[in-house]
Amino acid sequence: MRPISSLAHLSPYRPVSSLDRIWDRPSEQHFKLDWNEASVPPSPRVYEAIVSFLSNSNHLNWYPELGSRSLAESLADYTNVPAAQILVTNGSDDALELVCKTFLDPGDAVLVPQPTYTHFLVYARSRGARIVDFFSRDIFSADIERLEAQVRGGQFKLVYLVSPNNPTGVVYTRDEVERLLIAAPTTLFIVDEAYHEFYGETVVELVNQYDNLVVTRTFSKCFAIAGLRMGYLCTSDYAVGELAKPFNPKSVNRLGQVAAQACLDDLPYYGWYVSEVDKARTFLTAELRRRGLSCYPTPANFMLVQVPEPTRFCALLAEEGVYIRDRSDLPRLPNFVRVTIPTLEQSEEVLRRVDLVLAQMRSSSTWPAPVGLSGLSACGLRACAARTGLNARRRQGPAQQQVQRHQHADHAAEDRPVDHHGLDLSAQAQQHPREHVGVAANQRPQVAADALHPEHLLDLDRVALKPDAEAARVAAAGAAVDLVVHDRLTEHPQAARHQRQRAPGAPAATPAPMTNATSSRSSLRLSSHCPSLLP
Repeated sequence: MRPISSLAHLSPYRPVSSLDRIWDRPSEQHFKLDWNEASVPPSPRVYEAIVSFLSNSNHLNWYPELGSRSLAESLADYTNVPAAQILVTNGSDDALELVCKTFLDPGDAVLVPQPTYTHFLVYARSRGARIVDFFSRDIFSADIERLEAQVRGGQFKLVYLVSPNNPTGVVYTRDEVERLLIAAPTTLFIVDEAYHEFYGETVVELVNQYDNLVVTRTFSKCFAIAGLRMGYLCTSDYAVGELAKPFNPKSVNRLGQVAAQACLDDLPYYGWYVSEVDKARTFLTAELRRRGLSCYPTPANFMLVQVPEPTRFCALLAEEGVYIRDRSDLPRLPNFVRVTIPTLEQSEEVLRRVDLVLAQMRSSSTWPAPVGLSGLSACGLRACAARTGLNARRRQGPAQQQVQRHQHADHAAEDRPVDHHGLDLSAQAQQHPREHVGVAANQRPQVAADALHPEHLLDLDRVALKPDAEAARVAAAGAAVDLVVHDRLTEHPQAARHQRQRAPGAPAATPAPMTNATSSRSSLRLSSHCPSLLP
């Protein structure tokens, strides 16, 4: 008995999980930051809805609602895509597999920008497809011109794009995706928007204009119900008709349907969580850099950190109850680990445990000294960081203030140079988050990598490695440049963020159950990019 030929050389998807270690130490406080799950429980309404269902109708002996049509109607409001063009799936992985099952034949070429989410490769290869890797000249950039040139001509049956990409955070704007759709009209494009709620921008409405686009999403990340396996896809009338042929309408479990509906009924709760992640991202980026580590924040709920000994670093953190993912096994990510971003309050405890690990590893000569040992005071660093935009989250514009009022009402391929420590010292590596007030993500200024001298940046990593006098000079230079240079900089398109404060009266921990179920559902992201939730 032999399997199909396409499975002969296929390796199973076997990611490392921290669950066994967590379950073996039930009395300890753990921080599971390795799979990009939410670091908070789902909305209280999720629990209420499940308890209500089990207490009243129950009916677990019946099959779930076929096709999850009620949920699809709610998702239509949330996405602005007709319900008939939405398929609810058993997690977005199920949606990805369905697309491969429907459209890929043995020998078809599939283009995949790398590094990216690797489970998709299993689905494509299981169909006998041939994977063609695409590497940007800078892995933290989409390199859209070269990508467009690569897909033009229609030699690829399918192109897989993750936006924001896991793990690099690269995003593909609406204009960029539309360029690709036009350049290769016979190629099917998947845009995986698993982290859409954190990023806030989307290409989903393009499915109403182009037949060759599928957008997949999940409830496993921001919505915090990964254990219930809920996802969905949006696509054109033509594509959904083809996808419906092998689609199993009873594959989504009943409790998942109930929970996902409850998530959509409490968007303000998830708006609070996104805001917490934003603040924690800024805090962790600044603090880890101050400790001599190179950080690459993304618009999703994770960041990349470059460390000299990633395997040992992850193992020691696991001993302290903090679980992160070693990504140095992926192409062009040497010495990188990926860290899921928790809430701001959780970040402070995580950082304390990171310090314990760093103290153990500082004895190795491969580790740089923290910034505080260079002679530049922590107070001075915070002042410089504020001037260069690291504390930009404290500034608010009218759009953010409007969002707060709404929330309050509802809640009442080229390696960059590295130094001898293995730390990236290029100008592009310095991901200082800052606000781009009044500038949409697809309108940010594009500055060539060599257009700005590295000295224009307040390079905290370089400060950490320089003698006292030189450290003070670099800090002074950064302070003199102030925000003028940083307003011109293009770090990575995905790193520029509209930061938001928690709404007045919103809780510091898990909020109390909501009572207002009438929230608008056009987009979760509470920012000026998505004003649909504004009053």
